[in-house]
Amino acid sequence: MKTLLRTTTTSADAILSEALISAVEGEFYNYDYKFVLSRPVFALLKCKSNKGRPVKSLADLGTEANMLFMFGDGTTAEVWPVQLANSAGVLGSKFNEEHFGNTYVGITDLSGEQFHAIRDEQDTHIMVMNCRCFCNADEKITVKQGDVFAAMTDSGKYGLFHVQEVGSDHVLINACHILLR
Repeated sequence: MKTLLRTTTTSADAILSEALISAVEGEFYNYDYKFVLSRPVFALLKCKSNKGRPVKSLADLGTEANMLFMFGDGTTAEVWPVQLANSAGVLGSKFNEEHFGNTYVGITDLSGEQFHAIRDEQDTHIMVMNCRCFCNADEKITVKQGDVFAAMTDSGKYGLFHVQEVGSDHVLINACHILLR
């Protein structure tokens, strides 16, 4: 059995790196992050690396780019798998189909309290079960404050995300994810 390492980052921690630092297999990542208009791309990376990236970084991120936040009326935001956003033409530039890996997203039926218990206990089994249960192929989702959504990738990343705040120009989440192969 593999030992899980815990990595935690909060907004009070040191400045995050712009370097592309890939997630490490078996490390459990736990952090809070605020996505904004200038950085709506979500990359499930190692905690030392900045998770929010500008759309113009997609060419360099490739398969590390997982989701895109599209901000709305201030009460909801859409979460698009990057490959779906690409095929729908919402990225501005069109990339070759193989440029991005597949990411699947879905709203769970977890409460915020259940999310925090999973995150605090590093319960990867329950996290993976929720991802497999709620994530759907070729679907974007709409999130609001209090929602818990799941994401998984074809490269073995699994994550749960609790939406803390939604504005017309930002989304604040609590996050946990892991890479398992």
